[in-house]
Amino acid sequence: MKKIVSIMLAVGLLWAGVSSADIKYTSDILVAKGPSITALDGNFYVAYADKEKDVLFGKVKIQTAGGTVVIWQKSAEVQYNTNHQPDCTSVNGNLVLAFAEENGNVKLVVYNTEYNMLGTTEYKPSAEYAPSVAGFRSKVVSTWVSSDKPGLTLVGSDITSIGSYNNLCDLRYSEYKPKSPVSLDVYGDLAAAVWKDGDDKIHITCFALQLSGGAISVTGYHDTLLAEKTKLYPACAFNEEGSLVLVWPSEDEKYIFVDFFSADSVSDASSLRKESIEVNGCLGLDLCFSGGKAYIAYADKDGKLTVSKF
Repeated sequence: MKKIVSIMLAVGLLWAGVSSADIKYTSDILVAKGPSITALDGNFYVAYADKEKDVLFGKVKIQTAGGTVVIWQKSAEVQYNTNHQPDCTSVNGNLVLAFAEENGNVKLVVYNTEYNMLGTTEYKPSAEYAPSVAGFRSKVVSTWVSSDKPGLTLVGSDITSIGSYNNLCDLRYSEYKPKSPVSLDVYGDLAAAVWKDGDDKIHITCFALQLSGGAISVTGYHDTLLAEKTKLYPACAFNEEGSLVLVWPSEDEKYIFVDFFSADSVSDASSLRKESIEVNGCLGLDLCFSGGKAYIAYADKDGKLTVSKF
């Protein structure tokens, strides 16, 4: 596949220092792997794995009454185990949960907001790290790294019912060698995957997607290597304006860096600003946007779920 014009990502970033604009919401929810967070119609949903490796997925209430706290509300009955953090997103007013089972199989499950299961499918890639999932049009796009087939895998699915699905694309980019979970998000026809390599450096891999005749194709792609490093893994999300936002913990896990990029297309992106928030350790993280604000969910050094409104 022919690569298209180079993505313009400036590495000389504008440093804005530690942000004083973030509000931290704490909880007693203990996270072993994860968390991931998504927003739908003003509500927030979180997925994570506990110390028994159980996958948990449910609605949380983020409130300031009685203190800035995160309260677990209603859960889905997932009944699966994982060695990695699960991921979640929303598509067409429904919720999608993605996780790798202990045998390396990747499972995608679609729920409505009452946690009725609408569809599910399973892939068998021998996943080495956690999968990530995002919505594209009315379809589902996911990515993972296989232990037996090196490279970055991009899969498109149309999950129509329980155990029934249409595979819309299955692409593997063997030139990329992620050494961490890959975080994926989609805005319009642009997909962005962020990951770290064997030198702990962060990559942004962008794909131009096209949906035609019931199939998803990639019309161009490009990878950009950043100077930043992380010992854990990065995560990304597009905001409502189409800016790509990256988060990752500092190497000493005292800060989470928040980096804003303009990413209108695969071939045209530039850095806008970089900020950071102080944290008490970081064992895992994710972010989403709601009402024009970023909500960064992370597990602190004790594994407690914290959400920072940024």
